Amino acid sequence: KPYFLTCKEAMEARLLLQLQDRQHFVENDDMYSLQDLIDISSGRLSCSLTEIHTIFAKHIKLDCERCQAKGFVCELCKEGDILFPFDSHTSVCQDCSAVFHRDCYYDNSTTCPRCARMTERKQDDEPYEKGAEHQK
Repeated sequence: KPYFLTCKEAMEARLLLQLQDRQHFVENDDMYSLQDLIDISSGRLSCSLTEIHTIFAKHIKLDCERCQAKGFVCELCKEGDILFPFDSHTSVCQDCSAVFHRDCYYDNSTTCPRCARMTERKQDDEPYEKGAEHQK
């Protein structure tokens, strides 16, 4: 959803309408309709969502430069393709939402590099903020 609401091409192509009768997944991916529960037992829900996921991922990762630009590079190994939070081989930092290869993230014994940078910047800015308060 966050990709498609800010993407002109996705809006023009009305990609979110691919969900058809499952529009509730746009707002909440943890909410299921009664029809979804019926379709789970028959296997239709999995097939339908896999097909839609493939269409959405293709747009984001291959077809649209604007959506591709919202991807991440693993800051721990700095190798590989552009990563997205919905990729199965990734992990997302709970604090800053940075995306890493799952193996890199769990093998890393230090804090998230992005969180560390943000903390350092905040500490660097504190003397300036305190000085500005004293001048008032």
